[in-house]
Amino acid sequence: MHSSNHALAACQKIHRLGKTPTVALVRQYSSQSLTIPEIVKAIQMWKNNPKIVIEEPKETKLSAPDNLEERVKMLEKHVVELSNKLDSLMRAAN
Repeated sequence: MHSSNHALAACQKIHRLGKTPTVALVRQYSSQSLTIPEIVKAIQMWKNNPKIVIEEPKETKLSAPDNLEERVKMLEKHVVELSNKLDSLMRAAN
């Protein structure tokens, strides 16, 4: 998915939560790292057509839980997964 689509998907998600998309919120809810110009462009596109349909990517979709403990557990799980992938890549390189 193109980065502008990630930003648009984040705008939609934010809007469904009853909030108005901002640069900070889009960064928080996006499933990938985005630049400020990309986010601003996406917010402008969303404002021009808030009913635009963009599907969120299923393989990289990370939602931010409201509970801090849940967020920590989710991040710990993600670190373990990344460590396992790194170990596999290191073994494959040798």
